[in-house]
Amino acid sequence: MKGREIDMKDNTEKFCAERASLEREVAIHKYIRALDAGDEEVIAAVLELAIHDSDLNHILCEIDTAFAEELNLIADLPKKRVMANILRRCQFDCVSPFEGSLFPLKEMVARGYFDSISGHDMRTAKIDLSNHAAEELLSVFMSATGFERTHTLPVLWKKTLTTRAVSTMDNHALAAWTMRVLRCAASQPPARPFNHRCLTKDFLIKVAQLSSKERGPVLAQEFLFEHGISLVIEPHLPRTHLDGAAIGLWAEHPVIGMTLRHDRIDNFWFCLLHEIAHLRLHFWNDEGSFVASEFYDDFDCEANDPREKQADVEAGEALIPEAEWCKDPVSVLPTPQAVTRLAKRLNIHPAIVAGRVRHRKGSYRVLTNMVGQGEVRSHFPDVAWKS
Repeated sequence: MKGREIDMKDNTEKFCAERASLEREVAIHKYIRALDAGDEEVIAAVLELAIHDSDLNHILCEIDTAFAEELNLIADLPKKRVMANILRRCQFDCVSPFEGSLFPLKEMVARGYFDSISGHDMRTAKIDLSNHAAEELLSVFMSATGFERTHTLPVLWKKTLTTRAVSTMDNHALAAWTMRVLRCAASQPPARPFNHRCLTKDFLIKVAQLSSKERGPVLAQEFLFEHGISLVIEPHLPRTHLDGAAIGLWAEHPVIGMTLRHDRIDNFWFCLLHEIAHLRLHFWNDEGSFVASEFYDDFDCEANDPREKQADVEAGEALIPEAEWCKDPVSVLPTPQAVTRLAKRLNIHPAIVAGRVRHRKGSYRVLTNMVGQGEVRSHFPDVAWKS
């Protein structure tokens, strides 16, 4: 009897596996035909299936790469269409893939998101923000980057979207912020294409040690730009709870966005090194192939995704190596003098050491005068900070 039950179980599992294989094959053929025809609805439907089928997702990634190479899109990827893809990805859980009224339009207008495309200050104009008008306004905003919402590139590079944030994250606001960051990065691309082999541990340490300089945040931005990475400072939108993001859509031009919502020196340097760590660890696979990904980080939340923990460790080691921390008196008796001595020895800003002390102790009432509160935004006077 038991033998018969085992046989029935084996047959059922075999049937399910064969059925899954057949369905996967059908989906692949549909996907290829849809790519050729530019049928976005079919493409989106197959991509949705791939979310729950890692084998299918892997095959579709290979098809995308082959299709892109055939069209010669890899070397000169139209950034406008990539923005369309990230918009779609950010809104993946929304009922409607494009509903203008769900975007934080009043805030976007107030922050001048649309000024560059209208040619004047829209903050003083009376604007109809009804759903239809909102969609038209957003269409203009996106088409200013060359993206038409009704005409997207059929190759949808499947990116890994990782959000370290509270569950109330507003996906539409996140998409708007991301497009803003990407537009800023695309408007001033680095002269030198990015080479991921430069992202060594020493590279991260060099960035960390720029913190000891008076213009450290700006010097870090310039240093990254010289190596093909754009660091865009853009205040967060309401309901995004965002500190920073690593956005790897273009292998030759990765982008880091930071909001400086806490405006603290220790937070700035940890966030920056964390996002660089994502670029180093999670945007190229073991074969050296680029994997388009996005990581969005709210450091008020604990890291659950193992990649977030990896980036935390990598950033921490670049700022203050664990071995140095453990043998230094500051780990036991964190006086201001001990903080300053370790910072000097590691050639980093004392705020970073103070931030480590506060984090390890789980107390944010200690060393409050040493974390550089209110000392970062002033380095970026061109950003429209809310008073």
